[in-house]
Amino acid sequence: DVDVASLLAQLTAASPEHADEIIPLLVASGPDALPALAQAFPGRLWTLRSAGPLIRGRDVSGVARALCAFGAMATGFVAPLLARPDGDERYFALAVAKEIFTHELAPAVEPLLYDNDREIRRHAAELLRTLDPASPARREVLDHTLLRARSERTALEHRLHAISALGAFADTDLVPSLIELLEDPEPTVQGAAMA
Repeated sequence: DVDVASLLAQLTAASPEHADEIIPLLVASGPDALPALAQAFPGRLWTLRSAGPLIRGRDVSGVARALCAFGAMATGFVAPLLARPDGDERYFALAVAKEIFTHELAPAVEPLLYDNDREIRRHAAELLRTLDPASPARREVLDHTLLRARSERTALEHRLHAISALGAFADTDLVPSLIELLEDPEPTVQGAAMA
C-alpha cells in the first residue's frame, strides 16, 4: 500500500530528476492522490514566470508535474487552482491546464480572460483558441465573451479584455460583431475593436 502523504512530502522537496522517480508511484496509487496534490500546489517551484510563451506545466514543480502525469483525471482538481487568489499560482495552474487541456477545462479557463494579470489573460486566450472550432465549449466561450464585449453594463476594463480575447481567437465569424463594436458609444471600445 502506497503512503501518498510520504510520497507527496518527498515530491514537494524533490529535484526534477528525483520527482521522476516518485511520480509513477503517485500515479500508481490512483486518483486518491489528486486532492493532496491540489492542496500542495504549486509546491517548491523549479522555475520562475516567463514573459514569453507559457511554460510547460511539468516544468513548474514536482507537484505540477504529478498533476500533468494524471492527465485528464486531474481536470477536476486543476480547475479550482485557476481561481486561486494569488496571480503566480493562477499562472502556474494555467501552465498545468495547458498540458491536460480538454473542453471540460474551458469554463475554468474562461474567467482568466478578465484576470488582472495581462500575461494570464493572453495565455488564457491562446489556450481557449485551441478548442475545436466545432466544439460547443468553444461556441459557449465565444458567446460569453461577445456578450461581455457588447454589454454597456459590463465594466469598461472587462469589455476591453473581452474585445482583446475575441481578436486572439482569430475567428472570422466574429468579424461582423467586431464591426458592430465600431458603432459603440464608448470611444475606447471603438478603438479596441479597430485594433
